[in-house]
Amino acid sequence: MAVTALNSSSGSRMPLSDTHQHLLFRVGDEFFAVPLLEIEVILPVPDLEPLAQAPDFVAGLLRYRGRLIPVIDVGLLRGVGAIRRLISTRLVLVQSPDGEPSRLALLVEHALEVAGLSPVDRLPEAVLGEGGHWLHPNVMTTGSSLVRSVDWASLLTPELAALCPPPSLK
Repeated sequence: MAVTALNSSSGSRMPLSDTHQHLLFRVGDEFFAVPLLEIEVILPVPDLEPLAQAPDFVAGLLRYRGRLIPVIDVGLLRGVGAIRRLISTRLVLVQSPDGEPSRLALLVEHALEVAGLSPVDRLPEAVLGEGGHWLHPNVMTTGSSLVRSVDWASLLTPELAALCPPPSLK
């Protein structure tokens, strides 16, 4: 399955296809990345449907191609407050490397750059902290900034998946 990004100025789709390419975004003063091969599509943020009985970091539900997809607010997850709705705010629909359709979307801010990144170090578990379960221990750099890679699959808990099961086939 080809990975695409939506060009917000023209509405056209752009192919993205390099195993070392990552979408960079910022949360507070920190930089984070998602590998492009794990992204189904990048979208502007539409209105989301509320999701009762969801964890606090769930911003709501997105209806996308007949599916209900939970949207994770990465700012709330990181503990720096809700992601603001800026021009650079995007929904990143993530998918497994085998191309299975998205079951999760990340609400991110300052999603403006794609960069080629490689791990340069690995953080010990003690540094990751209790709230870092959704981050890979590998650290990358861009310029003088450290970049953490998002382990989005760890966010799709059975409890969250049960709140919005895949569409049934009739």
